[in-house]
Amino acid sequence: MTHSTILIVDDDRNIRLTLDQFLAVRNYEPTTIDSGTAALTLLRETPFDLLLLDLHLRQMNGLDVLQQAVDIQPDLKVIVISGHATLDEAVTAMKLGACDFVQKPTGFIQKPFTPEELCDAIEAALQDNRRTAS
Repeated sequence: MTHSTILIVDDDRNIRLTLDQFLAVRNYEPTTIDSGTAALTLLRETPFDLLLLDLHLRQMNGLDVLQQAVDIQPDLKVIVISGHATLDEAVTAMKLGACDFVQKPTGFIQKPFTPEELCDAIEAALQDNRRTAS
């Protein structure tokens, strides 16, 4: 059985580690990376089923990463995660191809979404991918 591959792009090490562990125990295959530039390079080389993308990265705007990521892999499902996004950024992300938007506060520990909500968003995006592939 193949497991869904998920690329996690966030410049916060703790968030990357938390999401990596959280997804690995749920039988996903997470890969973490800390910059948009490195993520785009990896996406050119490796197909992923899903991208979890922070909008506010140090080196590159997450919206730019999103736009280029879906150009590189048009079937890639993207869930944007951000703690400081504006409504305009959320709307723009959805227009650029994100399938969901999950708000997270700084620190991630007191996140306003439960692990189940994140899993539901991931599974919904991946189910959509499976229907499209059929």
